[in-house]
Amino acid sequence: MLHADYSFPNGLRVQPRSIQQRTARYTLHTLVDVGHHARHTARHVRQDPDERYRVFVPISGMAMAGHGNDDGLITPGAATLTTPSMPMEFSASGLRGYVLKLPVRDISEPLGLISPLSAQIDLRSGYGMMLVDMIQNLSKWRDTLTGWDFNTRCADLAVLICKALGGDAHLSCAERGLLASLARQRMRQRIHADGGRTLSLAGLAVGLGWSVRTVQAAMAEAGTRTARCCGKSGWRRRTGG
Repeated sequence: MLHADYSFPNGLRVQPRSIQQRTARYTLHTLVDVGHHARHTARHVRQDPDERYRVFVPISGMAMAGHGNDDGLITPGAATLTTPSMPMEFSASGLRGYVLKLPVRDISEPLGLISPLSAQIDLRSGYGMMLVDMIQNLSKWRDTLTGWDFNTRCADLAVLICKALGGDAHLSCAERGLLASLARQRMRQRIHADGGRTLSLAGLAVGLGWSVRTVQAAMAEAGTRTARCCGKSGWRRRTGG
């Protein structure tokens, strides 16, 4: 079963401060505007062990997460993967974004890890860009998702995280469809900005973090002919197509 909980600042039911979607396996917090400080001490680790990973996906604002003497700044553009199985301190100021909680084994087993991992993922391109798009839609459609839907999409997010951390460049059919969707979004943005004059397949691929061949194949599979996407903007001339 999928549960959705809302928390409001000062008890006023106006703009929620955070929204929580959860099942027995996964939890997604949508942070609307959070200023927060918390410490997870060695005593907490012993008395209330929690080995689920936290994946922080910031959209705006900033936060600091520290393990021992290692402090990591959480800012837009990078997701931070951490776990409270070790003592941890967290502080945030005006943070908007998402926190996904998922079992350690969802990450550790595919990557062959023995100990919990602390790492960052670039959200500006590649799998990181897909991660942001998927997690935003997961929050957006929370009122229509079943528990099974939520678990399935969270499992897909775990796969993306593993691929981003492991450097796996092989895209599944669903991931190629998502890449094609992101490519079309980027194209519309360029056409809106300058009529498509600066739009090229090579530039699009660099912005998305994939090779030209991968982007072209994904779009072709989705039924989008790249040569037609720019109209008179000279796509073929600038890409050599």
